[in-house]
This record gives sequence, structure tokens and C-alpha cells, in this order.
Amino acid sequence: MQVCLLLLFVGFIQTISATPAVLNPVCLRDLRTSGFFLSQTKLTFAEASKYCKEAGAQLADVNTANIQTAASVTSHCLGPQGRVWVHSWDGNDYLNTPLALVGGPQPSSGTIHINDQGNLFALCEGRYHPTPIE
Repeated sequence: MQVCLLLLFVGFIQTISATPAVLNPVCLRDLRTSGFFLSQTKLTFAEASKYCKEAGAQLADVNTANIQTAASVTSHCLGPQGRVWVHSWDGNDYLNTPLALVGGPQPSSGTIHINDQGNLFALCEGRYHPTPIE
């Protein structure tokens, strides 16, 4: 019995910590009024900045005034501990170092981390992405 429960628990953790490769369109639609939107697929840091610019926005500048909203968007779409590319923290891009917002255990909490590897969704700041959603 203990082995079965442990396997179920491990499976549950893997399920909640797995980040999708493509965002759910319902999630994208829910972000229209937040001032932020996410890329529809995971990107490198360089691709993330380009993606936001091509969408008429910018890679997010997260600061003390907007971190709760940015973290809520991240948690809403990617779950707790979701990670997204951001441009800077409080206007500092740390010499263009790749930065990630990591969602916290509460929906509106998060922290900024240096993240120099892998692909993440881009957190764009500005008008909602113009691509129509079906």
C-alpha cells in the first residue's frame, strides 16, 4: 500500500511540475486585460525578445509595482513554479543577462532568477498579441 501511494504522489508531482510546450488557447484568451501575454511556444531568451517586439510589445520589465500581476499570469497559465523569460527586474537587465520570473507557491507571488539555459515561454508586456485565437 505504501509503495502505491508513493508512486501516485510522485506521478502527481510530475504532473503539476511539467510545463506544457504549447499554451492552451483558453489561457491566452484570459490574459487580454492583464497588460501581459505569453508566447504560444517555448523560446530561447534571444527569440523571446524578438517575439515580443514582433508582436508590438516588449519582453516584460518586472518591478515591485507589477510583479504580482506578472506572477499571477505565469501561475495561471503554467501552474506553481512556472518559469517565463523577462527582460529586467526594476529596470535592471543585469547587462542583458537572461532572467526568468519563477512563479511562487501562491498565485500572485514570484521571484526573479538568472537563467541561462533552456527554452521558456516569453512574458511580453504591452497590448495583447494580435494573432487571433480560435
